[in-house]
Formats: sequence, C-alpha cells, structure tokens
Amino acid sequence: ICRYKAKDFANALENLDHAVARGSNDAAVFLTRAEVLLALKNYSRAVYDLDRLITQMDSSAELYYKRGTARHALGDYALAALDLEKAINRGIRDPSLFELLGLCRYESKNYQHAINDFTRAIRLNSKFSTSYFHRADSKAGLGDFAAAIQDYNAALTSGMRDGIVYQRRGLAHVEEGNFVSAIADFSEVIRKDHQNLAAYEQRALCFFKTSRYAEAAQDLHMVEKLSVNPSASLYHQLADCYRHMGDAEKALGYFDKTIQLSEGDKDAFFKRAFIHLEGHRYAQAIADFENALKRGENTVPLFLGLGQAHIGNGDRQSAIKALNMAIEIDPKKGNSYFNRALLQEDEKEYASAIVDYNKVIQLNANDAVALYNRANCKAALGDFGAAVSDMDEAIRIDARNSSYYKQRGNFYYRLKQNEKACFDWRRAVEHGDAKARFQLDTYCK
Repeated sequence: ICRYKAKDFANALENLDHAVARGSNDAAVFLTRAEVLLALKNYSRAVYDLDRLITQMDSSAELYYKRGTARHALGDYALAALDLEKAINRGIRDPSLFELLGLCRYESKNYQHAINDFTRAIRLNSKFSTSYFHRADSKAGLGDFAAAIQDYNAALTSGMRDGIVYQRRGLAHVEEGNFVSAIADFSEVIRKDHQNLAAYEQRALCFFKTSRYAEAAQDLHMVEKLSVNPSASLYHQLADCYRHMGDAEKALGYFDKTIQLSEGDKDAFFKRAFIHLEGHRYAQAIADFENALKRGENTVPLFLGLGQAHIGNGDRQSAIKALNMAIEIDPKKGNSYFNRALLQEDEKEYASAIVDYNKVIQLNANDAVALYNRANCKAALGDFGAAVSDMDEAIRIDARNSSYYKQRGNFYYRLKQNEKACFDWRRAVEHGDAKARFQLDTYCK
C-alpha cells in the first residue's frame, strides 16, 4: 500500500498479488490492487477485482464509478453506463462522472442521452470545457451543426484550445456550407501541428469548393508529402485541381496515377477523356470513354462526349450511335437531339435533322440556334416561307445576332421579296456583319 501511495505501481502490484495468493481477503488489498491496475491501465484485471468487491464486500458508489471507468476504457459502453448510473443514484455528483456517462452513450450513438449527460456536467461546472466539446460532437452526430458550432465556441472560450476543437468546428462549418470559416479553423489546426495530414486534406476540400484551386493543390501536395503511400483518391483530387486550373498536362499525369493505383477508376477515365477531347486527341478520348462505360459510367454526358470524339475522329455513324444512346437514357435532354441534328444536317439528311430540331425546340422554345438551324434545313428542302418563320422567332429571341438578319434576308431574296431582303441585310451590317454589304451592293442599288 505504501508503494501504491508512492506511485510505485509495478512493485505495489507485485506485493498485492503475493498477498492475494497467500489467501488475503482484506477488502483494502483488493481495492488497492484495483486502483493500481487502473493506474497501470490493466482494466480487465481491475474489473475482476471490482466485481469481487461489489459482489462480496461492498457496493458503494465509488466502486461502481471505478468499475464504470474501467469498463469504458475496455469499450464495454453498455455495462459501463449501468455502473455509472448506479454511482449517480448512490449520490455522486461529479461533473467528470456525468461526462464519462455521456461518453459511453456517445460511443453507443445514443446522442440525445449523451447531450443530456454533458449538460448535467456543465450545470455542475460551467467551465467544464471538455463537456462542451463532447456535447458539440453529440449535436453533430444528430446533424445539428449550428448548435454544435456554438458548443465548440464555448469549449474554446472555457479554455480548451486543442487543435481537435478547431478541427471538429471546421468540419461542422463544412456541413453548414461555410467554407471560409472552415478554412480559418483548419488553418489554426495546421498552425498548431504542421504534420496534421487530415487538416491539410480538409482545408484542400474547402479551397476546392471555393474555386481556390491552386491553394487546394498546394495542400494536397502536403498530404502527398506526409503520406507513406499516397492514395488514388489523393491523385484524383490533384488531377481535378489542375483540370480546373487549365493545366491539362498535369491533370493528365495525375489521372494516369489515379488509374494506375485504383486499377481503373471510372471517374478518372471519364474526366481524362474530356481532357483528351479538348486536346483533339480523339482516339485516346474514345478509349477512355469506352473504359468508363465498361466500369458503369452509363450517362448522357458520356455518350455526348463519345459522340463528339467520334465526330472528331471522322466516324459519323459511331457518333450517331452514341447520341442515340444518350437520347435513350434521357429523352428530355435537348443537347443530344441538337448534336444528332447537326450530324444529320452535315450529311444533308435535312428531314431527319428537322425532326430532331423540332424536339430541341419543343424542350426549349427559346433556343434561337436550333430555330436558325431548322430554318436552314427547311430552306435546303425549298421551303423558304417556313424558313423565314423560324428566323422571325430566332430574331425575336436574339435581336442582335447579325447572322440571323443576313440569313433571313437571303430567304426573302429567294422568295423574291427584295425590299424585305435589303432591309434585313442592312440590319445585318448594322449589327456587325460586314460581309452582308456584298448583298446590299449587289442587289439593293
């Protein structure tokens, strides 16, 4: 016992074990050994001694408190909570006890009861900063992030300045969509601990969400530096940053790493395909779109992109097949019909193109470009009157587009309505189409 009081726990335990082995039934021996075992964090043996004391000798509040503490440390939260409740029912009013009971309930995801326990701890000691912190975590567990932020603030005000408080508050700010405040919190975590990998990751996400891509990339490079084995997800995020920054070369490099480490990330194939498409590397774009498709990216944007890649590669039939798939997936996406109509128009399949432009206009009556294109198809089929009607609508929607006036003038001319044709050609010149002056000089003397 003297060694225990002197905190010589290892030798104290040896002496106490000898005493028990020689047949001692003295409660003081078992109580002291339990306390020594708690100090040495040998919780399972401590529980054994406390069981004996409670069952055979004493069932005081303090013993339940100690056993509850040991059971909590062992992760046996349900039994720990029962012990702690018995300690409370026997008269202990210690804020640390209520906090420990709250932690048991928090770990069991019983957040509302945990909040009640932390609140009781705070009522006993309004400066009990850790209870504000744990209550904030519980409120976050319930999805009440605004209330959680208030408690994280109270924890800081009460003196708990650990980085974890700023980090958790930052996460709550993220959930609230307040990325600027989150950045400030994660920055404070990093100021306190330059090796905090999670804080760099979290701040990078916030930078990305606020379109601060260069700063996001800088933080992600710190994550790469601090990581033993950088993940495919990290390289995917870096690729996204460089893609948004317009650095196609670096974005491609990081998508390559993502695909290599993940053994085929469909999103990485999908995004890399668009970079190849923008760079006019059509064959590579097609390969990436097809790899994304094989892995489940069966979406309208994929087939639209694949269609564009086939067009660039000179394979119009494959492009039409891709657009047909886009339309099959979502018949209400005007872009699919529009792109297919363009292909049909290029192939001089004007009647089919008109059908698709009809669908585009049905989905969006104010699509002036579709009206303009449909007018050209109608004119190609010799229906100049219908073509003029479409141009009337296009001009109503976009009255400053010089091409619309010039083309309507051309249609009027074909209808032998020269006065109207000359009027439209003048408007085209006024709106910036200098080439329309040729028609004026030639036909409107």
